[in-house]
Amino acid sequence: MSVQKLPKENQKGYKQTEIRKVIQILSAGLVLVIVLLIGYFISQNIENKTQEKLREILRLENELGELLSAVQDAETGQRGFLLTSREKYLEPYNRAIKDIPTLVEELGSNFKSNELLASNIETLEKLIEEKLDELKTTIEYNRNGQREAALDLVNTDKGKKLMQQMRVIVKQLKTDGYESLKENNEEINLINYIITTIQIAGLIAILFIFYNIYSMLRPLIENLVESNEQLEKGRENLKEKNEQLERFAYIASHDLNEPLRTITSMITILQEDYGNKFDEEAKQNFEFITLAAGRMKSMIDGILNYSRIGKSARIEEIEIEEIIKELKNDLALLIDKKQATIDFQNLPKLKGYRVELRQLFQNLLTNSLKFSKEDVVPNIEIRAEEYPTKWKFSFKDNGIGIPKEHQKKIFGIFAKLHRKSEYEGQGIGLAFCKKIIALHRGKIRVESELGVGTTFYFTISKKLNQQNYED
Repeated sequence: MSVQKLPKENQKGYKQTEIRKVIQILSAGLVLVIVLLIGYFISQNIENKTQEKLREILRLENELGELLSAVQDAETGQRGFLLTSREKYLEPYNRAIKDIPTLVEELGSNFKSNELLASNIETLEKLIEEKLDELKTTIEYNRNGQREAALDLVNTDKGKKLMQQMRVIVKQLKTDGYESLKENNEEINLINYIITTIQIAGLIAILFIFYNIYSMLRPLIENLVESNEQLEKGRENLKEKNEQLERFAYIASHDLNEPLRTITSMITILQEDYGNKFDEEAKQNFEFITLAAGRMKSMIDGILNYSRIGKSARIEEIEIEEIIKELKNDLALLIDKKQATIDFQNLPKLKGYRVELRQLFQNLLTNSLKFSKEDVVPNIEIRAEEYPTKWKFSFKDNGIGIPKEHQKKIFGIFAKLHRKSEYEGQGIGLAFCKKIIALHRGKIRVESELGVGTTFYFTISKKLNQQNYED
């Protein structure tokens, strides 16, 4: 698929406009999601209320059944007593008399707040009260020897009519309860229908929003993919050019050694064969040529060594403290001459390139010793701090310091800030350090104050592999 490229001057504005549109659409989508969530919670709440309503109706039905059963038990006990005049037949009546007030109270407290049921519950309570009075009266007649009066009251069918009325009221209460549930369900179904419709519309809208976002982001993504491909190509080209440059530096410096050796040999032959025939000026000129050839050889060797960094190295576990101790032994004469102190502690064990890391610390040490102040004992402090993905080192001295305007260029190859008569060297040591740090996927920087001292900060990645340098 071909990607339509935008003019460079329009790309930035286009991207900003598209990003604003995406943000606006995402905001609208977020609002819709919130609405859908609210609808979901409302639906769940309604469902919970429906379940609660159903449980309430079932509880009503259960309590009415228990109450009616208790009244029937009382009536059964009354009839047994009237037929036999024996007190033991009043046991069902006595239990019912104890239970009925509690059942009536529970029924009233649970359901009188329901306007649809309150009136019938009050009627039922009155009927129960009348029925209990009728039972009590007949029992008292029988106990007092007025059995005929008790039977006459029973034969009036007053108790029977009261029971029938109670059954009618109980049935009506159950019917009213289920009717209220039905009406409630109809309202709930309507609300659920509305909510479901809104949710479906919201989901469709969200799908539409995501489609629009995809349509807007697609050109940006395709341009980004193309940019990444171009970046990858550029990286490959840069890698190839770097390799070519390093090969060129190696070949050039290697080939330059041959004529330089010839010049040096010829100068030596001339000095040996004709040295006694030269005047003082000629001898001095030959000495200048010899010194210049020596410096030229040092520079060529520096280029060779610089191009070789990391070429034949392999990653291994390295004790940094061991490297510092080895360097202290190797540089013992210079350290003793300067009476320098090197303070290091708790330096880590890490993965890296041993030869290159040794070269890094050697260059920094010799640099600090070389650029120390006269009549001041050099003091060098080396510290390390661990981070999740890297080690951060600090290398601090109390030397002459570096002027602020020169601090950015000191890591360049052959960068010298002082005259050869003041300090020896080719100005390549810190360039080596920078390349070695880059080999270890780190960075190096300097903080310095003229006349006070210098601190180099550098990092070494914990995530090294053998391909790091090649990449």
